[in-house]
Amino acid sequence: MSGSLGMLVGYAIGALLAIAAMLGASVLLHVTFLSFTRDLWMIQFVYAQRPQPARWIGITLVVVLMALGLALFGPKTQAVVFPLVAVGPWLTVNLVRLYAWWSDEAETKRAALEIRKAEALRLSEPVPTLEQRFPWREYVFDVARVRQQTLYEPPPI
Repeated sequence: MSGSLGMLVGYAIGALLAIAAMLGASVLLHVTFLSFTRDLWMIQFVYAQRPQPARWIGITLVVVLMALGLALFGPKTQAVVFPLVAVGPWLTVNLVRLYAWWSDEAETKRAALEIRKAEALRLSEPVPTLEQRFPWREYVFDVARVRQQTLYEPPPI
């Protein structure tokens, strides 16, 4: 009887570990798809708006994530690039957004906030504030809209 109880406990622990592994794999797959489908396409725009920080943040992340891939999977597999593809675009876009938030002047932040307020009210989204520690998701886009509005000249009547 005691042998079967130990076997039952072993099966339960194995089942719990399998469930945890599947949950972890599904979260990693979800992050990978979001990073690849959403943030990968944003890199071009972020690079056009902030070329210097995007370049250096991107280069640093490529080196770090490739080293992480080598450490995790070894040098003879194609899985070495998996960390780069999985979280590289997401990290790049978010770190450039943070850099832009911390390096922009208050006037630029205020103008971008005015654009975001109008957009948030129109879409019934939460309105960000200037006192928040981190920028809202569309901050770099809103700053680009501010810059375009300052360049715009209405046609003569």
